[in-house]
Amino acid sequence: GSPFLLGDILRKEWGFRGHVVSDCWAIRDFHTTYKVTGMVEESAALALKSGCDLNCGSTYCDGLDGALLLGLISEDDIDTALRRVLATRFKLGMFDPDDVVPWASISMDIVNGESHRRLAKEAAVQSIVLLQNRDGVLPLNESVQNILVVGPLASSVEAMLGNYYGLSGRISTLIEGLALGLPEGLRIDYRKGCLLNQPRPNPSDWTFFEAAKSDLVLCCMGLSPDIEGEEGDAIESAHKGDRERIELPGCQVEFLRQLSARLKADGSKAKVVVLLFGGSAIAIQEVVEFADGILQVWYPGEAGGEAIAAVLCGESEPGGRLPITVPRNTSCLPPFEDYSMRGRTYRYMNPEDVLFPFGFGLGYAAFRYENLQVKRWVDGWLVSIDILNTSARSGSDVVQCYLQGPEGDLEQPACRLLSFEKISVTAGASCQVRFELPDSHFFSFDADGCRKRIPGDYHLTVSGYAPVFPAVDATRQVSAKLTIV
Repeated sequence: GSPFLLGDILRKEWGFRGHVVSDCWAIRDFHTTYKVTGMVEESAALALKSGCDLNCGSTYCDGLDGALLLGLISEDDIDTALRRVLATRFKLGMFDPDDVVPWASISMDIVNGESHRRLAKEAAVQSIVLLQNRDGVLPLNESVQNILVVGPLASSVEAMLGNYYGLSGRISTLIEGLALGLPEGLRIDYRKGCLLNQPRPNPSDWTFFEAAKSDLVLCCMGLSPDIEGEEGDAIESAHKGDRERIELPGCQVEFLRQLSARLKADGSKAKVVVLLFGGSAIAIQEVVEFADGILQVWYPGEAGGEAIAAVLCGESEPGGRLPITVPRNTSCLPPFEDYSMRGRTYRYMNPEDVLFPFGFGLGYAAFRYENLQVKRWVDGWLVSIDILNTSARSGSDVVQCYLQGPEGDLEQPACRLLSFEKISVTAGASCQVRFELPDSHFFSFDADGCRKRIPGDYHLTVSGYAPVFPAVDATRQVSAKLTIV
């Protein structure tokens, strides 16, 4: 409904030549919810004239004829939108003979084939984020012979798929992936232990007895699309899929608390690794304190169980880095009704409120960042840094380049991600990473959305995570001072 955004910015300034489609039922909200229009005809006219070409919903069907009769739109307005939508269909070859459309002859036999299955597994592996790996508990070593799998999501299909998904003939749950992918001879047992989002009615539980005898307890915790998602899909949510609190559900925290206490009381040497499912930030301060390892596995898809097993046993390395900032608790967040950026995202959050920073993630190899060089280059800056793999294992890392400052300007972000590169380095070897940063990266925006160049002293930081957080791994963070005139 914004001619400024869809017309001036999207089409004129950015040169967009495609078609725009609304979110489903968003145009109906103009008159039913937001009250920016009074009736369906006005809503249809506002969206169409603003540059929304295709309506997901019924507002165009219900309102465009009436809007035309009322003089709110013209036939030219309709033709403009129609041309854009038809142009996309022409690009797809929908009006051409099949023999000139390359993808018209693709056989359905390839759908969900083995190559797709391998890709699904690799995508899941590359999304898994290793948040904690105390004393190198992961990948599993030969001393682990007896694993107990616990938690409400170990056998959950929903925890693989998330909120929006298609169905596959082979969906690998965590417990299935472990049984299939872990080494032969390793004993695996399974106890659910606790429910997802409510206390367990039955006080009797054999889980803790089994846990104390194990070498490793694998706790499958977190969220599911039953409690987070869009409206009616989240059938266990009292807030239609929104979350009132970002902490792990209380019943799960209590279960983990009791598990930790029981292991200590029994003198058990069992290690505890938490697999955290979910599609949003989960505050797990207490879990961090007693878990030996934590893997954020999200909703990993149809091959998720196999991918997690591959990461656990070291066949694959966790390839993900956090695309969000994880706060310590709900109280760290600004009020929901506050639309300012203060206290939100890695750019504006108070460092003391951060549990895990944006961009964070560990691997199975260890790296040292050194020899940072920043030089003037054509119309920008050339940044280079040496990355040394200091471990006996080949591995990968995501090298991230941030700009901090200018010093003393509290209105600007604490830091901004300028560029990043994923690298692979063999054991004991090194490589050089280069970033070519144009001068346009060093502009900021004022309250009116206009670019401005702010002279002053900046810090350019190459790091393994957003440098607004106390350095949890000082070997992966190097800074250099930069003066912009």
